[in-house]
Amino acid sequence: MSAAETVQETDLERFTEAWDAFAKALRRARSRAWQQPAPLTPAQYHLLLALSHEPGLGVGDMAAAAGCTSPTASRILDGLERDGVVARVGSTEDRRRTIVSLTAKGKRVLSRQRRKHDQKKQRLYDQLSPAERRQAEALLRRLAEVVADL
Repeated sequence: MSAAETVQETDLERFTEAWDAFAKALRRARSRAWQQPAPLTPAQYHLLLALSHEPGLGVGDMAAAAGCTSPTASRILDGLERDGVVARVGSTEDRRRTIVSLTAKGKRVLSRQRRKHDQKKQRLYDQLSPAERRQAEALLRRLAEVVADL
């Protein structure tokens, strides 16, 4: 093994260790955040967040935006509909399609949950120096691009 290959392997090992440490810290933080009483589960939150960005989404589109399957989204939406958080109506253009919308209660619940998340992001942001903030933003955007292609 050449010196260049050894350096590259060491760089990869350090990157892998850093990635694993970040992923583990993120999982722990997400777990702690959802252990506290919250009106929404993570899956519910992500579905509603997708819906808030694109009102009137169909179930399949919501599922894709939230990163889950249509059957999973349907089960989650059943519960949210029972709780008065969303309303579903059939599409006038396609009888096979169901349009989902947030109710007034759903908008309040989502807004409350979003504020909690925003406060946590603000605390994280406040712990970084201005230079680290710029670096983090650029690196996070680049990692999002790369990870999306995996």
